[in-house]
Amino acid sequence: RLSLPYLWRGLVTLAKIIGKIGLAGDYRRAFWRMAWPALKSGKLDELIATALVAHHLIRFAQDCTRQRATFFTALPSAAPAVKEAA
Repeated sequence: RLSLPYLWRGLVTLAKIIGKIGLAGDYRRAFWRMAWPALKSGKLDELIATALVAHHLIRFAQDCTRQRATFFTALPSAAPAVKEAA
């Protein structure tokens, strides 16, 4: 049901998404490619849901690339030296 507190919460969430992802995010171009059609057609609930999920998946992938390949492998060590064929 639509009520003032839910409407206010949605608007605040949308404002935070636009500010943090659409203006300050490092993938803002991809965000706006996805967000413009949703904003034009008035699908704000889908925009909020998609942006939240996408943001968390992107951040998770970025964290994974800075750490290790998988959760099941040891941390990467220095690559072994390759001997040249004689």
